[in-house]
Amino acid sequence: MARVLGRTEIVRLLEQANVPARTARTADARPDEASSSSGAPLPPTTPKNRRTNWTVVIILGVVACICLLIAILAGGSLWLVQKRAQEAAAQAEMTAAAQTQSVATTQAQATATAITLSTLMAKPTPTATSEQILILKDSFSHNINRWEVGDFEESWWKGNAQIVDGKFRVTVQRSAGFIRIWWPAPELDTFNISLDAQLIKGSPSSACYGLTFRGQGDAYYFFKVCENGRYQVFLRADNTWYTLIDWTIARSIQYGQPNTLMVEGRGSHFEFYINGVLVNELENSRLKEGHIGIAIEVDEGETPIFEFDNYILYSFIGQ
Repeated sequence: MARVLGRTEIVRLLEQANVPARTARTADARPDEASSSSGAPLPPTTPKNRRTNWTVVIILGVVACICLLIAILAGGSLWLVQKRAQEAAAQAEMTAAAQTQSVATTQAQATATAITLSTLMAKPTPTATSEQILILKDSFSHNINRWEVGDFEESWWKGNAQIVDGKFRVTVQRSAGFIRIWWPAPELDTFNISLDAQLIKGSPSSACYGLTFRGQGDAYYFFKVCENGRYQVFLRADNTWYTLIDWTIARSIQYGQPNTLMVEGRGSHFEFYINGVLVNELENSRLKEGHIGIAIEVDEGETPIFEFDNYILYSFIGQ
């Protein structure tokens, strides 16, 4: 019957056979140990640490690329946000500027409207809605408007009228107290008449001159000016004298110098000027229209000389 050898006996037998004891563990040996036991050289192996280094490098590279990509994307997003913010700010500024301009324009228009309204309110309504038309202008270089000239002799006066040296001159040789009128203009209802007049010789308190207007036969208005510094306005109608403006002092009247007289009539309203100064105005509707002319008034016993120039007559349309 066979006997089971013990471990000690097995080791002894192996030593006697000159076999390493480790061969008995062949089945448990690692590959490198098995190769060594055969006596052939083992192939070189890649160290673990080298493979680990390349893996780390690759991982770091991937991480770096990812970080770079994230940075690029973040930078692009930030740039886009900033651009949009700038565009929004610019749009806001433009909107604010437009609103400011709109407000300024509205205020300017309101101011301009207020100024226009105040200007219109300050002017007489007829002037703002009418157009001035020149009817007659005479500087008396020639008698183109057929003024009544020549010698005159009547029971109440004697004298002559002539155009000389660019003036319409009237010389009185005898007077019983009278008013003489020259009517060169057509009948008008609205008008602006101006005239330069001067007393060349005579007493300024007893020889006066002026403008007549809305003359109808023996009826007319008379704006009378005397070089003693006074003027008067009256109406002649139905063989009666009606005082509309009694004797009034006007400091604008010049003695011994030409005086520019002007009357403007619109409807029942009249304005009176002496040397560009508005001296008075009145309302009267007795005479609606009529002729416009030059008049002189001389007291009894006086022999004055008058000169007239620059007779200018306008009318108006759009009343």
